[in-house]
Amino acid sequence: MKPLVAYGSTMHGSEKIAKYIAEKFGVKAYELNSVTLQTLAEAKLAIFVIATFGNGQAPQNAQSFLDQLNGSSIDLSNLQFAELALGSNHYQFFCRAGEELNRMLKEKGAKEIIPYVRSDKCDPDYGESTITNFKKDALNLANPKKANSQKENSQKANSNSNCKPLVAYASTMGGAARIAKRIAKKIGGAEAQELNHLSVDQLKHAGYAIFIVSTFGNGEYPDNGNEFAEKLRSAEVDLSKLEFALLGLGSKKYPNFCKAADDFNQILKHHKAIPIFDFPKSDKVSADQGASVIEKFENDAIQHKPKFSCTSSTASSSDEIIPLVAYGSTMGGSKKIAKRIAERFGTEAHELNSLTLQNLHDAKYAIFAVSTFGNGNYPENCGTFIEHLRGASIDLHNLKYALIGLGSTKYEQFCKAANEFNAILSYQHATPIIPYVQSDKLSSDQGASVIEKFVDDVYKFRPTSSKVIQIDPSEAPIIAYGSTMHGSEKIAKGIAEKFGLEAVELNDISMDRLAGTKTAILVVGTIGNGHYPKNCQSFADSLSASRIDLSNLTFALLGLGSTYYEQFCKAAFNINRLLTEKGAKPVFPFLKSDKASTDQGKGAIADFESRVMALKPDPSSSQNPIKPLVAYGSSRHNAERVAKEIAEKFGIEAVELNSIKPKDLEQVNHAVFVISTTGNGQYPMNCRSFCKNLNTSSVDLRGLQYAELALGSTYYEYYCKAGDELNKMLSAKGAKTFIPYVKSNKADQDQGTGAIEEFKKSLIAAVGQLAPKPYTKLELKTIQETINDSSLVSQGFTIVDITSKTLLSSPKYIPALHKYTIKLPSSIKYGAGDHAMIMPENDPSVVSSVLSALNLKPETTFEIVSGGSTYSLPKKLTVKQLFTKYIDLNAKPPRKLLDSFNASTVVQPVTVADLILSQSSQAPKLEDIIAFSPFIEPRTYSISSARQNELDLIIGDVYFNNGGTQGLCTRYMADPQTKKVQIQVMKGLFTYPEDPKTSIVIFALGTGISPVFSLVEHRAKNLDLKTAGKCFVFFGTRYNDSSLKAIEELRKYEKTGAITKLHIAVSREQNKQHIQDLLKDQAVADDVWEVWKDQNTQAFYCGPPNSAIDDIREQLTKYALNRANMTRTEAVWHCSHHKWCIEQF
Repeated sequence: MKPLVAYGSTMHGSEKIAKYIAEKFGVKAYELNSVTLQTLAEAKLAIFVIATFGNGQAPQNAQSFLDQLNGSSIDLSNLQFAELALGSNHYQFFCRAGEELNRMLKEKGAKEIIPYVRSDKCDPDYGESTITNFKKDALNLANPKKANSQKENSQKANSNSNCKPLVAYASTMGGAARIAKRIAKKIGGAEAQELNHLSVDQLKHAGYAIFIVSTFGNGEYPDNGNEFAEKLRSAEVDLSKLEFALLGLGSKKYPNFCKAADDFNQILKHHKAIPIFDFPKSDKVSADQGASVIEKFENDAIQHKPKFSCTSSTASSSDEIIPLVAYGSTMGGSKKIAKRIAERFGTEAHELNSLTLQNLHDAKYAIFAVSTFGNGNYPENCGTFIEHLRGASIDLHNLKYALIGLGSTKYEQFCKAANEFNAILSYQHATPIIPYVQSDKLSSDQGASVIEKFVDDVYKFRPTSSKVIQIDPSEAPIIAYGSTMHGSEKIAKGIAEKFGLEAVELNDISMDRLAGTKTAILVVGTIGNGHYPKNCQSFADSLSASRIDLSNLTFALLGLGSTYYEQFCKAAFNINRLLTEKGAKPVFPFLKSDKASTDQGKGAIADFESRVMALKPDPSSSQNPIKPLVAYGSSRHNAERVAKEIAEKFGIEAVELNSIKPKDLEQVNHAVFVISTTGNGQYPMNCRSFCKNLNTSSVDLRGLQYAELALGSTYYEYYCKAGDELNKMLSAKGAKTFIPYVKSNKADQDQGTGAIEEFKKSLIAAVGQLAPKPYTKLELKTIQETINDSSLVSQGFTIVDITSKTLLSSPKYIPALHKYTIKLPSSIKYGAGDHAMIMPENDPSVVSSVLSALNLKPETTFEIVSGGSTYSLPKKLTVKQLFTKYIDLNAKPPRKLLDSFNASTVVQPVTVADLILSQSSQAPKLEDIIAFSPFIEPRTYSISSARQNELDLIIGDVYFNNGGTQGLCTRYMADPQTKKVQIQVMKGLFTYPEDPKTSIVIFALGTGISPVFSLVEHRAKNLDLKTAGKCFVFFGTRYNDSSLKAIEELRKYEKTGAITKLHIAVSREQNKQHIQDLLKDQAVADDVWEVWKDQNTQAFYCGPPNSAIDDIREQLTKYALNRANMTRTEAVWHCSHHKWCIEQF
C-alpha cells in the first residue's frame, strides 16, 4: 500500500525526514498545505512529519491545512496513520503543532497504526534516536506482515490506556536509558524513569514493570539505580501482583557480567514478583554488540499482555486516598515532618526534585513541607522541580494540597520558598484543603505547635473517594485483638461496646468463622522486637497455613507498638499481609500507633476509633430512603433548573443557598449543591451571603456527605470558580463527597449537558435505596387574559433604551462591528472594565414561521397548572411570548427534543427552529416542546465606556453553520426594530489600578477591543494625564476594514494623551503582523521596557484563548533577559509577578 506522506516544516528538518520516507516508498512527499481534505479522505494510509515553530505555532506550510481540517466534518474512519512530531522541550508548548494534528485526526476517526512519537531536540542525542526508530517503524509498513504486527503492537500498547507498564532503568553510559525511553515511546503514554526516582509504593501498584539495568565496572549498580535497589531489598512489601521483564546490559570481559541485573532479579523474586521470562543478558562484546538480544527483549516486553491490572498508588481499594508526600529540606526538619506524615498514611516521602510534573498532575492529594534556606533561597532538593512547575503548562484543578513552610523570622525573607511554592500551586489551579501555614523557629515553642496541628489537620481533613462504606445492619462484624499489656484489648472492647457486641481474642477466631464474615475490626500489639502476642499467635499460624478465600472480607486494622524497637508493629504488619494475600480488602490502610511519639500514639488510636465508628450502620437506613438537602446558587436559572429536576426525583423542594445557614448543615447527613459562577469568578447573588458566612464560620461538618455540580464555561478565565470555592470550604469544614465533584462546561460540544446527566446518574446510583417520587408532568391550561410584555422581565434585569447604533467597521465588511449606546437609570452604576448581560429575543419572523408550522395562535394565553417550577417560566404567558422570550429557537436541538420529534435518525438540524420547520408533522405536544427545548440565556459583554447614566457596548456580529446562521444576540441587537433591551450590570475582570500613577500595557485582539475603550475613557475622564502612569495599547485585527472607525477613535485618544502610544497589528493584509511581531521592534521594546521593568505596571489582555498571550509573555520575558541581564528563571518570575487581567472569549 502506497502511503500519503506529508510534512509541516520550518527549518527543513521535517521535510528532509518526510522525503526520505517517501523515497523509500516510491512516492512524493507533500507540504501539508498542498494536501486537500478530499485527498486525505481517499487515503488509506498516511505518514505525517510535523515540526512546531516558536512557542507552539504550526509551520506556515501546514497552518491552512490544520485550519481546514479542524473546521471540517470529514470522516477519516478508513485512514490509518503514523505521525512524528519534532520540537524542543525548551519551549513551553513542546510539539504543540504535532499534538493538535494528532488530536484532529483521531477526532475525525483516523486510527494510529504505530504510536505517535515526539523527537526532542533537547535530548542528549538531539532526538536522533527517536527519528531513526520512527523511520524504521514507518518503513516496516511497506511489508504487510510487519505492518500487521506493528498494528497489533500499537493496539496492545494503547489498550487500557489508564494502565501503562512502569518502565525504569539504571544506566551509566546512557545505553539502558535509551532502550527504556524507546520502549516507553512505543508503548505510548508511558514514561521511562530512573530507578532511583521510583518508590516501592509505585512498584507495588504497577501490575507490570519493564526494567533495563546496566552493570557498572566490576559488578556495581549505576548511581541512578543503587539507592532504589537497596530500598527495595530491605522493604517489607508484597509484589505478588507484579509481573516484570528485566534486561541486563554488560560485557563478558568483566568477571561479574550483568551482576547488578542478577541481583535486582533476585530482589524482585524475593518479594514474589513474577518474571514473564528468564531475564536475558545483552553482551557488549558479542558479534552484534548485543543488538539481537535487545531487539527481542523489546518486542517480547511490549507484546506481553499483563495478568494483573495496575492500581493507583495514590488510592487504596477503599475510600482512602493516599497522598503524594514531598519535601524541600536543607537541615532535615521538613524531611522529618514529611516522613512522619507519610508513615501515618502508609506511604513514602519524596524529595520534590525527584518528582515529575506528571506525578503531580496524577495526584489527587498532596502534602508538602518546604523550608527556606538562608535569606529566601530554595533548598537544593526542591528548587529545580518548583522552577519547572512555575513555567509549566499544567492544570492542577483536580489536586488538593496542604503546605507547611518552615523558616525563621530572624530572616527578612521568612518562608519565602514556601510562599512562592504556594503561589505557584494556586496559579496552576490546585486547591488547598487546609490553609497554608508557616512554622517559625524563633517562636516560643520553635514552631512545634504549628507543626503538630498541621500533621493532625492533613489527616483529619484528608479527601476520600466517592465510596460510602457501611456495614450491612444484618451482618455483625468480628471485633478481635491480640494483646499482651491489655492496650489492644481495651481499645477493641471500647469499640465493641459501641457496636453492642463482644470483643474476643484473635485465637478464638476459627478460619471458618473468618471466611463467613463480611467485616472484621482488629487491634494487634507487637511484643518486643517483632513477636506476636500469645493470644493471637495460633490465629496467625492458622491463617498463614490455610488456603482460605477471604475475598468477601473487608477489614480495619490498628497496630500498636513503639519505634524504640526496630521491628515496629511487625505483628500487625504480618497480619495485614496475610489477610490481603488471602483476598481480604482493607477498608483503609492499616494504622500504626507509636508509643514513642509525642502523643504516645493517642492520635492514631482516636483516628482509628472514629473511622471504624463511621462503618457502624444507621439503624434507620434500612427503613427510610435518604432525602438529601438540595440547594443551588444561580444567576441565569440554569443551576436552579438542574437543582429542581434533582429535587423532584427525591420528592422534595430545592432551595436557594441563601435560605439556609451554615449551622443548619451540621444537622444534615446528605446534601446536593448545584452552583454557577458569575462575572469575575463571583458567587451568584442568591448564594453569596451563605458562602461568605460558611467561609468565616467554625461549623463542624464531619457528619455531612455531599455531592456538588458546578456550572460554568472555559470561555471565561475563572471557570467554575464559585463551585471550586464552595467545594474547598465544605472539605475544609470536614464534609466528605459521596460522589466526585463534577463541572459542566458550557463551551463543550454538548454545552455541558453530558456532564449534568452523568452527575444525575451517579447521584441516583450512590443513593440507590431511594424511592423517587413520580415525575410531575408539565400541565397547561388555556385562559382568557392579556399579558403585557413589560411584565415579563427576567429576575435581576432592567428594561433600558438603546439611544444609538454606530457601525465601527467599513459598510461592506462582514462580520460587522457595532457600537451600541444605552441610556441607564440612576439606579444602575458601573465601573471601568465591568460587564453587561443582555437578555436577547428570537427573530420575530422566525417565531411567526414556527408558530405557523405548529398551528399555534400567537395570542393564545395559557396558565401553567403544574410542573412549571422546573422551567423558571412565569405563571401566565402567551404562545408568542413563550417562543419569543423563552425557548431558544437559535440553539442546537438537544437529543431529547430530537427524539420527541422522531428526528433522531434524520440529518442533524442546525437549530431548534430548523427542527420544528422540517419536522412539524411529527411535532409533539406543546408541553413536551417546553420540557425538552433549551431556554434563552443572557449574553455577557465587556462594557466599553466609563461614564454614568449611559454605557457603550462594542459587539461584533457572530455567525455559525458556515456563515448561514447569525448569533441570537448579535442579530437581536443589530435589528433596527430593537429599541429596548433587558440589561444587568456585573463586576468585570478588568479593574483599573487604584494608584493613578501606575502604568498599564493593554493587548487586545478583534472584538477584545471593547474593554480597551472602557479603560482609556476612564483615564480621559477621571485622571490627570500629566501625572498619571503611561498607557500603551496594542490592538490586533485581521483587516483594517474590520475595525475602521474603532481605530480612528483610539487614535483620537492617543492625540489627547489618554493613550501614550497606540500600536496596530494587521495580520491578513500587506506586511502581515501580529502583536508579538510589533513587540520585537527595538523602539517599541525600549518604550515598553521603560514601564515593564517596574513590577507595579499592570497588564491587560482581551482576546481569544489561543497562543497569542503566550507569545506576548515570551517577548516580555525576553525584554528582561536582554535588557536587565536576568537569568531565564528570573525573567519568567519578573513577567509572571506583574498583575495580569485576562479576559478570554
